[in-house]
Amino acid sequence: MIKKQYIKSINLNMSIIDQIILLQDVDNKLFEINKLLGNLPTKVRELTEEEDSVKLSLENKENDLKETSVLISTNETLVQTTLIK
Repeated sequence: MIKKQYIKSINLNMSIIDQIILLQDVDNKLFEINKLLGNLPTKVRELTEEEDSVKLSLENKENDLKETSVLISTNETLVQTTLIK
């Protein structure tokens, strides 16, 4: 009876040890992945921020262009109206 309990205890301990070893393997692989990533996440974030800034700048410039086009059209109409009078 004691022998069976001892064997169960050994099996349980081995199972826990096996799980700890697997966990350590996973941890080592995650460490290697992070090492390979290096500053890539930071670079991606910086480029994304730069992209957002460029998009906003483009949108502002497009709005300025529309406003300028309206002003030009309005002024051309005024000039034509003045020339006709």
